[in-house]
Amino acid sequence: MKHIKTFLLLLALFCTSESFSQKSNASPELKTFAAKIEKDILVKMKEFKTPAVAMAIIENGELAYINTVGNSGNKEKSITTTHTIFNVGSISKTITAWGVLKLVDQGKIDLDAPVGNYLKRWSLPNSNFDSTKVTTRRLLSHTAGINLRSIPSYISKSDVPELVNELKGGAKHPAVSVVLEPGSAWKYSGGGYIILQLLIEEVSGKPFDSYMQSEILAPLGMNSSGFERPAKDAANPINLNLKIAPTEYFTGKSGAGFYITINDFIKFVIANFPGKQKIISDKTISMAYQAAPGSNNSYGFGYFLENVSGVGFAGHDGANTGWRALFKIIPEKGDGIIFLTNSSYGSAVYDNAVCEWIKWKSKDGIKDCNSHNEFDQVLVDLYSNGLKSAMALYKDMKTKQPDLSFSEGYLSFLGYDLYDKGFPEDALALLELNTSINSADANAFDSLGEIATRLGKKQKAISAYEQVLKLDPNNTKARENLAKLMK
Repeated sequence: MKHIKTFLLLLALFCTSESFSQKSNASPELKTFAAKIEKDILVKMKEFKTPAVAMAIIENGELAYINTVGNSGNKEKSITTTHTIFNVGSISKTITAWGVLKLVDQGKIDLDAPVGNYLKRWSLPNSNFDSTKVTTRRLLSHTAGINLRSIPSYISKSDVPELVNELKGGAKHPAVSVVLEPGSAWKYSGGGYIILQLLIEEVSGKPFDSYMQSEILAPLGMNSSGFERPAKDAANPINLNLKIAPTEYFTGKSGAGFYITINDFIKFVIANFPGKQKIISDKTISMAYQAAPGSNNSYGFGYFLENVSGVGFAGHDGANTGWRALFKIIPEKGDGIIFLTNSSYGSAVYDNAVCEWIKWKSKDGIKDCNSHNEFDQVLVDLYSNGLKSAMALYKDMKTKQPDLSFSEGYLSFLGYDLYDKGFPEDALALLELNTSINSADANAFDSLGEIATRLGKKQKAISAYEQVLKLDPNNTKARENLAKLMK
């Protein structure tokens, strides 16, 4: 449909296209849909400065469409191909769920037995709750009441703790523990999937990586995928500041560390449909798409669930620094859609296309697919054109949408994250944006003051802490920090 010249014209210097294919027997509806989302994706890649996108559509259990667009994000501008490798963040949990379900299928794990029955190297710490109610079923479905929403990441591989030590906690996070009555509610937990990683090792007698490779990935033909970033063929993750992010390493690979190509992702998605694989029974796999008790009908085993106009969708999204990915399937129909990107803004690129796909498959069950990506637009403008331009854009948006607001806490979190990952000036810029947007919030100025102090920007720090005290006169910590700076 689209030729390389068209891509280059639309995406200027930072995007090119390697491949596009569509089955000759594709339905007219698919051709119309593909043409629509292609145009939208290309425009949004340029708007959100996302170097690479790989996408695919599966129809009736077969590949119907595949497209790779852009480049790896490095200086060489390596063309994105079907062999380019992407990290998929929390979609790792879906892959890990398959590893657990194979052991269930083999009768080696009872879904409803206490998970502690299988663990020898570590046990859940004492709490106010009954840890015997923490079962594999509840861990898979985030209903076990386990803490630690996000999987901890490390910039230096030498800092990555051993699995049991990660579960015990440390400087970066508390010990993995039960903080809610198991079975009482849905609580998304990366910590729960770290426990499942240990479970796989204990029951299989193999290291997690090698078990997943030999028992799940290799039998599915996913030979270019794994739970370690490969030395070559991987795209570069592009951070919020539009720069290459450092590689993140994980002890909890089960929840965040999976790398995959679009070719292998297609194999995995197709394997979800009845009769398409022989490593786990269809009956066992089908349990993954059934809403778990306590999940508010929204989660199975490693899959988010959604019903639109009577059509059942399953899937997962994933996000790590510089990576965004998503897949959705309709198990009963054998249909699916996949997106992989190497940008922290990747979801802003494909959100509308995913909505349009759901709308198409649910027969107009969704009426409006106009994505709202104001936050991403402002951040891209900040790092492309500076604070003045970003604030002008925000004020224009605010005029049109009076209820628009950007969370002080989230902006501060992102600022500290940039600082921790080696981008101090970019962190400062984001925190200055935070104080401009949330000018009545003392916490925004407190965060700016702390980072400015660390960077030796004394006058900026003084001004920030003075503003904290105007907004919160009883903030003794800010007063102490200001006194130190004034000496």
